[in-house]
Amino acid sequence: MSIEISRRRFIEAGFAAGVLALLPGCNSDPFFKPTKTYGGNLTWAYPNIYSLDPARLYSQQEMQITTAIYDTLLTYNFQDKSVANLACESYKISDDKLTYVFQLKKDAKFHNGVSVRSQDFKFAFERLSQPSDKLILMNRDLLSPVEGFGEFREGKADQISGITCPDDFTLSIKLQYPFEQFPLILTHPALVPIIEGSTDTDISRTPVGNGPFTLPDGWNGFSDIKLVRNENYDNHAGLDSIKFEFRNSVAESYRDFQRSMFDIASVPPSDYKEASEQFGRSQDGYTIKPGAQCCLGKTASVSYLAFNFDNKLLQKEELRQAISMAVDRKGLSDKLFESIRQPADDIIPSLVDGYKEGTWPYCTYDLDKAKELVEQVKTNIEKEEKDSPSKEKVEKTETDKPLLSFTLIYNEEEASSDLMRDIATSIKSIGIDVKLRDLSVDNFVEALYTHNFDIAYTSWTADYPSAEAFLWNIFCSKSSANVGLFDRRSIDKDIDKARAIVDYRARLDALKKVNIEIANTVPVAPIFFGNLALVGSKTIKQAYINPDSIMRLADVTIN
Repeated sequence: MSIEISRRRFIEAGFAAGVLALLPGCNSDPFFKPTKTYGGNLTWAYPNIYSLDPARLYSQQEMQITTAIYDTLLTYNFQDKSVANLACESYKISDDKLTYVFQLKKDAKFHNGVSVRSQDFKFAFERLSQPSDKLILMNRDLLSPVEGFGEFREGKADQISGITCPDDFTLSIKLQYPFEQFPLILTHPALVPIIEGSTDTDISRTPVGNGPFTLPDGWNGFSDIKLVRNENYDNHAGLDSIKFEFRNSVAESYRDFQRSMFDIASVPPSDYKEASEQFGRSQDGYTIKPGAQCCLGKTASVSYLAFNFDNKLLQKEELRQAISMAVDRKGLSDKLFESIRQPADDIIPSLVDGYKEGTWPYCTYDLDKAKELVEQVKTNIEKEEKDSPSKEKVEKTETDKPLLSFTLIYNEEEASSDLMRDIATSIKSIGIDVKLRDLSVDNFVEALYTHNFDIAYTSWTADYPSAEAFLWNIFCSKSSANVGLFDRRSIDKDIDKARAIVDYRARLDALKKVNIEIANTVPVAPIFFGNLALVGSKTIKQAYINPDSIMRLADVTIN
């Protein structure tokens, strides 16, 4: 016997109620129901992106575009906290909760008219999980719960044994252990079908998807991107086209928006108040409509300083504690974000069930304690050097480098230079030398995922609001998103044990305990929880942006 889900599956009721309470406007009407009208072209001032290859997605901006080109098996609704079928007609879960069998929509086509088959999902899933050190695949661990994933990833098998295709329209996935949140993972924009046999160049430059919009002119890696409505798509999009025009900065995007050059643009933190007054602030923080066009709602994201554990100095816990306590998060929010950006005191955002105020104690601003810890670290280093072999001491004294000196990398698409200068100044004030390095998107991603940095300012946005989505991805030694190479096998074991708990509340309690354990080791320094910063023109009749920062483009309508 098995459970069949034909349309929509609601995630745990307690979870839904908990998060809904945090979404303004959702209690009265939790469903976004656009009255779809057809026609019109949307223009969006857009930041530079890294890739359109679903296997190499880094930013929410890239995911925004690919979710318009491709459909996943399932989709997640942030407003009613349900998982609904998208590319599949229905699916069944076995009684032991190990096997998921998906029936694909038989009339679904790729943009070139070819039928979407189960083999295309298997091809894409294995391509994402491939055992390669040459490609930076940020989401390659998504399918780690699947049987045979480890053997395939290590190159010991030529396919993932747990993914099979009984026929062209049936996809079977068997897990290693029961994982109640697996359907949520299948909503990730990287887990889309790709025509079997497609090359890397085909996928990144001329993507052929199964979603509501096509990319008829392809993309050369730097030109603007124009999406066109897929007329053969079931329940096709309202817009005729969407054009993403790249700008070098948020300030430039917003300036051009004010000149009526665009329908949508990002808002610089210094202009939150002005944009709210000039264009009207969205009532729920997520919906754009005439007179309420500026969206500043909370997002399921957290920004943080990642410490590279390959650096022996940063392996010192007291040093990481000091750096974290040196940053005045509230002061920075007041100064640079008009107090809208929420200071982080946990790695789990306040929008997500599992957050608890003050869980990460070293997020508390304490300059005196930070200085004290740095002096303690310096004393210990000097003692270690005094006790080390003379050859090693000579090598160290031959350089003019300060005792504690690090490079802090960032990308201005993700963090403003003003913010990074203030963070660097804070760290310098406790006796640590910091050099800032602003990298382009592609160079930043490469440095981050090849672990070529000392400290990095980065962020993580959950594709669904779950504590597990943060703890496993950022801290598990098996996760490619663990860019700082934090490695505590006991924590790995505790996270995996929590993931396998079927009961939602019991699983959440277990994850909370793991979070406290991680917080005390300070592998990263959480800085802010995220917020939207988008403004739309009055020509937009209605549009909704999810708390994962992705707009439902197929539902957007304009006057």
